[in-house]
Amino acid sequence: MIVCQCKGTTEATVRKAIGAGASSVAEIGCACLAGTDCGGCHETLVKILSSERPEGRAEPVRELLLPISSV
Repeated sequence: MIVCQCKGTTEATVRKAIGAGASSVAEIGCACLAGTDCGGCHETLVKILSSERPEGRAEPVRELLLPISSV
């Protein structure tokens, strides 16, 4: 099953990344690119991470949005 539509990453690939040591959504992204584009799969990645590593830091990546100043 495709988990990340943007990068075409499968659930098996995500589980493999977790098995290799990824313990957060950000680390999954570094390992296999899942969740590094639109973020629509973050909730699914958190669920997979929680099922694979209950002790893992299963929180989605939060983007820092800075206000645009009018100079």
